[in-house]
Amino acid sequence: MAVIISSGTYSVDITKIISKSDTGTISEKSSFKIDFWESFGDHKDKIAKVLKNKPISADLTQIQLAPEFVEQFFVLNDDFHYQSISAELIVENDHSYFYVQESLISVYGREQVEAAINEEKQRFEEKIYNESIETFGNIEGSLGNIGNGKIIVLIANLPTNVAGYFDPVNEYSREFLDNNGMGEYKSNEWEMVFLDYNEKYETTLAHEFQHLIHYNHDANEARWFDEGCSELAGYVTNCQPESWENVTIFAKTHFKYHSDDSLVYWNYYSSEGRNVRIDYGGSYLFLHYLYEQMGKEEVKEMIDDSLPAIRSISSELQKLNRSFNDLYMDWITALILDNQTIDSRYGFENMDYQINPLKTINGEYSGDIYAPYYGAYTVSLKYMNKKYETTIINKENKRIGVVAIYKEEGEVVRIEQYTTTDSALFFLPVSNYSEVILSFSYLDTEQPAITGAFGTGDVAKIEIRNIDPFYLSITNPAILKNSTHLSIYGLNVLFLNGTDIHYGSDNDSVTVEIGKDYSSLINQELEFNPVKYLGWGSSIDISSLLPGNYYVDLIVSTGEYYFKKRIYTFKITFEILFSSVKITINNDTSTLSAECIIIILPKNFQEYVIDVGEIFAYIYDSSHKYILKVKLENLEENLWNITTNVDNFEEGYYYIFTRLIFQNEVFSSFRSNIVYFKPINVSRSVFRVDVIIAGCVLVVYLNSRKKNRIKNRGVG
Repeated sequence: MAVIISSGTYSVDITKIISKSDTGTISEKSSFKIDFWESFGDHKDKIAKVLKNKPISADLTQIQLAPEFVEQFFVLNDDFHYQSISAELIVENDHSYFYVQESLISVYGREQVEAAINEEKQRFEEKIYNESIETFGNIEGSLGNIGNGKIIVLIANLPTNVAGYFDPVNEYSREFLDNNGMGEYKSNEWEMVFLDYNEKYETTLAHEFQHLIHYNHDANEARWFDEGCSELAGYVTNCQPESWENVTIFAKTHFKYHSDDSLVYWNYYSSEGRNVRIDYGGSYLFLHYLYEQMGKEEVKEMIDDSLPAIRSISSELQKLNRSFNDLYMDWITALILDNQTIDSRYGFENMDYQINPLKTINGEYSGDIYAPYYGAYTVSLKYMNKKYETTIINKENKRIGVVAIYKEEGEVVRIEQYTTTDSALFFLPVSNYSEVILSFSYLDTEQPAITGAFGTGDVAKIEIRNIDPFYLSITNPAILKNSTHLSIYGLNVLFLNGTDIHYGSDNDSVTVEIGKDYSSLINQELEFNPVKYLGWGSSIDISSLLPGNYYVDLIVSTGEYYFKKRIYTFKITFEILFSSVKITINNDTSTLSAECIIIILPKNFQEYVIDVGEIFAYIYDSSHKYILKVKLENLEENLWNITTNVDNFEEGYYYIFTRLIFQNEVFSSFRSNIVYFKPINVSRSVFRVDVIIAGCVLVVYLNSRKKNRIKNRGVG
């Protein structure tokens, strides 16, 4: 029989289970909280489907609970089959019932059991319940409450190496399970969690209670996110032992040394020799970071919205104009540095924690590493005042997220973050730093396409070369550039022993890479021709490149060595030619028209510049006062015009400029011709007003302009 238990433990190959017993020694059983999840198969899909279409209501058969009353419960045995046990209600609280297996009372005595349970219930009522509800949500969620609003904590002899578990089967009635072909799953028809009697860590109860809450809000949540929240529960409820200093055991003992573990893959069966405890450590650290950076309410909203975890997080980040990848890269930087004095994003507020580099390179090195899918392969390059050329190659041209941290005498002096599909991920010509820490992650665009899965995930192959650069001598080439081509002449590459690198060897190649903003755009092999190019050379077509700043890197590969050097930078600009702007005005229709020829060179820029830029006509009056801005329309290839109503314009003279704004630069035409506008519905009259002041007549003449309704009339 297969069964899903959220936050139980499997009993296969358990060798080193780390926890703390009453005596302070390391014991094999307590607090080993990795979850048991064998294949739920079609049954999981059935439950998920029914859950989506038919939420569980509160009118299910309820257990009649009363103090001192003995009930029968279904629990899992060592073979992970259901068995029925008798348990007695020891204590009832505002939010919970604590039951204990009868055989345990017989073995340990009622007095000892009651003392232990009273201590446990006090933790739950005073520390765990309220803070969990505030952080993760109420226990009803979208499922509704099964029971009477209180949860059952059943303390029993659980399967070997199981500290506690939450079984979602209890969220459904037995009738529901029978009717859907799942009669082998035995429901207790109550909101409940299970604890082993010998479990000493109160974090376990907080961990399992979070699973109960989370399942009620999102039964299909990604495993890594749900487990991260349950590990976080121990922190937010203040149930972690002080000795942990807010860092879980698995974060300290496993993830710290295995940061290349994928965040979104849950390696439940510890395949490829990678222990699932690493996943627990990593998911806790990410959720702790998310909690500190975004806050309690945001975490609660992510759980409640029932979207996949990645989409929930991305939705909240969009409000801050950030992506999941942005948050992920900042988290990796925080794991490496833990230094909020540099930036609040680059550290933890309430813990001291740093991962260990997976590889340290002190001298010459050549080899491959594998960047995991949303996991961090971290390398420390310790130059120790030696001069090395460091080149790191993306062998498969996958999207790689790079975090680069530069240190001088132990102090951080520079931090870089970027993502690229470029073949050259990182290049440091001759190091002036005492140490450079590099982290590589295989990423998707903006956010993971895989929101949660089992296993270890895909990887991207990366080659590292750290070599003494002075074994090569490279002559400075002649580089000529025009609007369409970049030409290279007179390049010679020699080993220090005088041996040429020349065309003809299968292993030797000289390539030019042209790129922009860490992205490679053109890669072209050079030709070795002593007559035509006086060595290595080529003419490279750059007519497809859009405006911007570009670099030219020389890449020399000998099969054994890889060398890269920046040999040139250039800027591509464009030219905008405006014809004289001609405007006409029609007084009868109160319309102003203008046309202008705009030519953008080179021609291949025209569509791009027009799409990205803004082209407007600006109308001014004779006092050079700005009156109106009107967008130009493209009539033909280079011909632009406007026609706009000027009915509300004053009588007078007008002219215009046309302007194109592109990449924060303003390109303006010459001033147009000047036109005179006189609205036809305006008439002018001279009025005489006699004002009697103290017996004298003061005659005032007013030059009045009135529209439409005004008729000439005498004023006496």
